[in-house]
Amino acid sequence: MNCMKFRLFILLAFSITSAQAQSCCGNHIDESFPSVFTRDSVYASSQETYSGNLVNLSLRIYDTQENTCNSRPLLLLVHGGAFGGGSYTQMAELANRFATRGYVVISAGYRLGFASSGALCPTDTSELIRAWYRGMQDIRSSIRWAKERHASLRIDTNLVFLAGWSAGAYISSGIAYLDRAQEKPNQCFEINSINTNGNDLSRPDLGPIEGLSNLNDYSDNIVGFASFSGAFLFSENIELGRKPGALFFNNKQDDYSVPYETCEQDLWQYNCLQGYPTVCGIEAMTPLLEELQIAYDYRVYDTVPCGHSMHQSCFPLFDEEVSIMAEFFNQLMDCNSTTSILQKEENKAIRNLFLESGNVSIPWDNQKIPCSILNSNGSFVNSVYAKDGRLKLPNLLPGIYYLKSSENFDSPSVIRLVIR
Repeated sequence: MNCMKFRLFILLAFSITSAQAQSCCGNHIDESFPSVFTRDSVYASSQETYSGNLVNLSLRIYDTQENTCNSRPLLLLVHGGAFGGGSYTQMAELANRFATRGYVVISAGYRLGFASSGALCPTDTSELIRAWYRGMQDIRSSIRWAKERHASLRIDTNLVFLAGWSAGAYISSGIAYLDRAQEKPNQCFEINSINTNGNDLSRPDLGPIEGLSNLNDYSDNIVGFASFSGAFLFSENIELGRKPGALFFNNKQDDYSVPYETCEQDLWQYNCLQGYPTVCGIEAMTPLLEELQIAYDYRVYDTVPCGHSMHQSCFPLFDEEVSIMAEFFNQLMDCNSTTSILQKEENKAIRNLFLESGNVSIPWDNQKIPCSILNSNGSFVNSVYAKDGRLKLPNLLPGIYYLKSSENFDSPSVIRLVIR
C-alpha cells in the first residue's frame, strides 16, 4: 500500500447504541448488481443564488435492474469544484461502484458561486463560508427529498450515507457534525453588503441550517460519511452527541488545496492571498474525534497521480479506497457485519447488551467453560470464567465487544457487548 500513514480508531458505542439492528439485503461489499442505469430529477425549484438569481437543483439517481430489495442503503454523493464549479455528473465512477454493491446512489447538485475577485478567490472570507452553508442547505434538502420517496426508491431511511470530494467533502462534514441551529455561522446571518465588480451585492440572512426546501416529515440525519480531499470548517462548534461515523482520504504532497495535519488557512491561500478561512485537516481533528467518541478511520497517502482528485479512477488506489469505504459503511449499518465474529454468526441471533464502563457482571450459565472476550475486529481481548451464575467482566474501554464460549465458537448465541 503506497500509503504515508495509516491509523484506525473506531469507537462505535455512540454510533450503534441508539440504532436498531437493520435487516439488510446482502453484504453491500460484493459487486453483485452489474447493470446500472441512471435517471435525473429536479429536487428543488427556484432556489436563490448568491447574486439573487433563481436556479433549479438537480440530481442523478443510480440504480440496478437486478436489485429487487425493498430496503436498501442510500449513498448521496456531493461533487467538488471549490464552491464555484463542478457538477453532479462528475461523481459517476464512484456512484457506479456503489450501485453495483446494492446501494441506491444519488449524486446531487447544489447552488454554486460567490462574490469573487477572480480565479475562484472570494472577495472576503464570508463569501466562501456562505457558499459552503448554501451547499449544506441544498444537500440536506436532497436527503429529505430522497427519504420522502423511500417507497418508490426502495431505500431504508435509517441507512443514509454521504460521500464528498473537495468542496463536497467540506459540505458532507458540515452536514454530519454541524446540525444544530446554534451552530449557524455568524457570516450566514444578514451581514454588510459587499462591492464586487463595481456593484453593491446585498447579503441577506441565509435562513435556517436545514434550508427552505423539502421541509417534510423526514430528517436529514445520516449514518456515516466519507471525505475525499477535504477538511473541517468550524470544528470548534462540534458538540458531544450521537454523530455519524467518518472516513477520510487525504493526500500528503500532491494536494496543495487542503491541509491534512494542521489547522490553518485553506491552502488556496497560495493562489488567493485573502478570503479563505482557517480549516482543520484530519490529523489535527483526531484528538477531538476521539474525545467526542466518533467512529472514524483515515488514510493519508504519499505522492500519487491525480493529486486532489482522489475519487477518480485514475488514482492508482481507487479500487482500494472503494473497498475500504464499503467495509467501513457496512460496519456502521450494524447488519451483515464484516467482522470475523459476525462472519461466523451468519443465521444466528445476536443479542445486544449495553453497559456502562467499569467492573460489571452479567448472567452466564456455563461455569465450566471460559468465556472469550473479543473486540470489534474479532481479536482476542481476555478470557474469564463464570462464578455463581455470573460472569465478572474486566474493566473494558468504551467500544464494541463480543462474548462467546471458548470451547465452541459455533455455539447458538453470541452477545454483542456495547460498553458506553
